[in-house]
Amino acid sequence: MAASQINSVLSEMGMSALIRAFEQEDIDEEIAASLTDSELARLGLETIGDRHRFRAKLKALGRVATADSSEPSTHSNVQQVSNFRQQRNILFGRNTFTSKKKIKSSKKSGWTAQFYCLSSTTCETIPSSSEKEIHTQAGLGLKKIRLENHDNEHTVHEKIMSESVNEQNVTLGFPQLKDSGEVELLRTGQNCRYLKIIGCKWNSSELKSCIGSQARIYIRPVQKSLSTKPINAVSMEEECKSECESCKKEFPMRDLRHHLLYCTNIASDKSVEIAPSTVTGELSINRNLMLTEDLPDLPETYISADDLQELSMGIILPSNHGTDIIQSIIEEELTTSDTDIAMIQPIAHSSNLSVNGIVVHCIENNIANPVEILKLCQQNLVKGRPLEITDINEPLSGDTNFIIVDRVNILQTSFEELSDKTTEELGKTLEVQFYTEAAEDYGGPRKEFFRIILRAIKEKYFDSGLRELLQDDYRMVGIVFALTILQNGKLPTFMNATVLEELWNSAYPSSCIKQLRIGLDTLGIFELLTRLPSLQFLFHATPVTLTLKRLMIILKAVFSENGSNRQTLEKDVYAIFVKYVREVASGRRGSVSLGHILQFATGTDEEPMLGFSIHPSIEFVEVQANSSFIPTANTCINCMKLPRPSLEVKLPADTELFSLYDYAFMNSFYGLI
Repeated sequence: MAASQINSVLSEMGMSALIRAFEQEDIDEEIAASLTDSELARLGLETIGDRHRFRAKLKALGRVATADSSEPSTHSNVQQVSNFRQQRNILFGRNTFTSKKKIKSSKKSGWTAQFYCLSSTTCETIPSSSEKEIHTQAGLGLKKIRLENHDNEHTVHEKIMSESVNEQNVTLGFPQLKDSGEVELLRTGQNCRYLKIIGCKWNSSELKSCIGSQARIYIRPVQKSLSTKPINAVSMEEECKSECESCKKEFPMRDLRHHLLYCTNIASDKSVEIAPSTVTGELSINRNLMLTEDLPDLPETYISADDLQELSMGIILPSNHGTDIIQSIIEEELTTSDTDIAMIQPIAHSSNLSVNGIVVHCIENNIANPVEILKLCQQNLVKGRPLEITDINEPLSGDTNFIIVDRVNILQTSFEELSDKTTEELGKTLEVQFYTEAAEDYGGPRKEFFRIILRAIKEKYFDSGLRELLQDDYRMVGIVFALTILQNGKLPTFMNATVLEELWNSAYPSSCIKQLRIGLDTLGIFELLTRLPSLQFLFHATPVTLTLKRLMIILKAVFSENGSNRQTLEKDVYAIFVKYVREVASGRRGSVSLGHILQFATGTDEEPMLGFSIHPSIEFVEVQANSSFIPTANTCINCMKLPRPSLEVKLPADTELFSLYDYAFMNSFYGLI
């Protein structure tokens, strides 16, 4: 390339003024081809476009010059070398390498993205190593999904939720997400564990350009959390099983010990004793299930083999009428006359019975009513101070299991308190005190505690399905269930049929159910529920509907003597109270319900399964000059105190009085004094 050619290029570009600068810097044809952007800018080619056009024209002139200067002999030699290489490639198969390379290059129209599927709708950080293991076992976690560059958002969405499988029979996508109510894609920030929404469009090309082909994309369900129940990758035919010598059924070897703890036929074999489990997370209970263990004075022929079989199966009811029969029994117990409340009479027994003794006692006395069984369990398994006040003139005394909890943080504070208790301490009457409240618990605060914590447990551990990531908490949930069942609290009737079926019958329970069983069996409740199946009705019993008539029967008004001025004033305020209750029953008092009124007076918003130890009542107190008409209550003796007017203090208008009643019945702190 001659210097005149550089001059001609600059002239064509309309930059003849720069020719002198090139000459002064002694720029020849070789140097011109290797000039950098900064050097060209120094010479006067300041814009990027000018520099690119200058280089293009130089290259074009260079190719023409090379073609003109080439000799025929050189072109002939090049052609011969090319022919030789082609023949050599055909001879030694190198043409296949070229074709494969072309095929491989043709496939580079897409990329492989790394997707990690989370299980919770509220997850905000990348999962820990233990959470990753749980996700992987549940078919979630990390998967590589092939995306083509032209895939739009709809196609990417379909591939993420694909049910297709590869040659190894592994699902390519996450089909569980179809039931999650849509998903969102997230990424992590730099040097940060927190997740954030990917800001670009979620098609293939923009995802690749935004986060790169090597970054990990996290998938989070939006409306419904995914199940983390492990997927059994081993088929039933491949599992190694062993036979239970008592019931002659086969179980996987890893589940045999757990089965022996609750085998329904093991009691008939006196030689079988189950040693404590050494496997972490399993029940560690040394329990000999010989039914005669707690009855040493009875002859060996006391229970026949047939009786043992009936005992192991519990109280058997017809499959199509069992629930109706038990429901009718409970309703018959709770539906009494207009003046009486359900009271279960104590069942006579000679001494305190263990779990085995209770089961034997139920069979011997043909006890099929779950309410009677529950009463028997309460009398024999709860130790220390009596649960309820039966006579207001006699103070309660005895040991208690004292805990102090926070209403606002009921789950954490309760679990921390109960986790430090031994089995012996848990078996004592629970005594509860709430932070900043001075109420002394003789039954009322305990009922309030069970009501609050069961509502919190339902919302956190069951409303969105079992939370496998919180599996350890379910042991404490089981302990709370056992306590509320034994100590006349609110029953946990909120678990669905699927969870209950797995709880009672599954030979392969999830981690949450295993922990729940352990917690229930801390006080022997799970063993009772499995060996006396009629008791399982307590977990799905429908409480008797609280009506206006029923509430007024429960809350019995105690008036002064007939003909007295006090009785006249009491009837005046009671008539207004009845009018208020009618408005509540018809839904005209906003959020106030009949359950709130019963809860205010007794500490529970429904009738306990075992009835009230003291008949709930309404007493009337005279309003002093410096007090108000706001009701108060003593939930330990189920007594509501309704203020009445006096000769000095007149009765307010109905609207003002109703507002005071609303304030009282919606405030949980009242009724605990």
